[in-house]
Amino acid sequence: MNRIAFATWTLVLFAVAFTQVSVAFTFPNNELESVAVAASGDVWAVGTSSGTSTARGLIEHWDSVSWKVIPSANPGAAIYGFHGVAVASSNDVWAVGYSQASAGAPFQTLIERWNGSAWSVVSSPNRSANISSLFAVTVISSTNVWTVGYSGDQNTVTYQTLVEHWNGNQWQIVASPNSGISTMLTGVSGTSANDIWAAGWFTQARGNRTQLTEHWNGSAWSVVAGVNRGGSEARRGILALASNNAWSTGPNLTEQWNGSSWSLVMTPSVYNILTGLTANSASDIWAVGREYINTSNTYITLVERWNGSQWSIVTSPSPGVGFNALYGGAVASPNDVWAVGTFADSSGNEQTLAEHWNGSNWSVVPTP
Repeated sequence: MNRIAFATWTLVLFAVAFTQVSVAFTFPNNELESVAVAASGDVWAVGTSSGTSTARGLIEHWDSVSWKVIPSANPGAAIYGFHGVAVASSNDVWAVGYSQASAGAPFQTLIERWNGSAWSVVSSPNRSANISSLFAVTVISSTNVWTVGYSGDQNTVTYQTLVEHWNGNQWQIVASPNSGISTMLTGVSGTSANDIWAAGWFTQARGNRTQLTEHWNGSAWSVVAGVNRGGSEARRGILALASNNAWSTGPNLTEQWNGSSWSLVMTPSVYNILTGLTANSASDIWAVGREYINTSNTYITLVERWNGSQWSIVTSPSPGVGFNALYGGAVASPNDVWAVGTFADSSGNEQTLAEHWNGSNWSVVPTP
């Protein structure tokens, strides 16, 4: 059930209250950050719909004919949004993100669950902090689900990792290590109860981000040294395929775990930011993100494919004006792959973006 990319994210922090509603609606800016597949005609994508000082969680579903907005459960919050989604079955889907009860209140974790007919809020713990948020979720089984993010002080930009676990009855915080003065986890993926990876970054006093990878061995989380290249991109993807085969993303590179260490695997694009990973097999892996075109100062979508020996760029459409980005991907079959993100329209507003691979090419599929 775990052939999905980590949930990428865009941190949305607003501070205004407005009337609660129970129906789905959209604001000028809309993006999809994560996608997960239950079956070929049963695909979920989550993100955020926002305005200057408003935000609502956005959930969309593909039913093999079209994408439709599915109302989320309003958590009784002024502001809320989703960063990650994962599927246990067609009747058991998880979405994670953040919520703010009212203007000036702390941002807290938000977890919702689909039971086959409706989304509902599932209580999740929070530390004593002015911000806590969850960015990615992975399903090992219906009674073993993990989500990662961060908590801390948004005023001083000092954060610590936040890891939570679902045991079939409740969500609980599980201790996780930190590095530097600020640490955040943005991706999670696992192959078994004893083999789960999380990816993120940490900052030292100088403020530069350094890539971070952590591993769960069934009893504790620990930091596992990687290539440790720096970069300004806050999103990182992680994909676990086997105990001796995992992948992570970073600016202009990917890393591969061989069972004992991480090694650098270069990608063909010079100015790439890869943020999502998904796979059909160990020799058929997709990475999605965006590429900076310095001659025009624009971003286009970027899709790369691993064939077992090297990465190559696969052409993908960029419908936006100046900015296009793919944040997450999910595989239903070799000829049925999805990627989601956002693009800028002619007014400069960001709109939802879903692209599909049919075995021969990528194409844009309209989204509400």
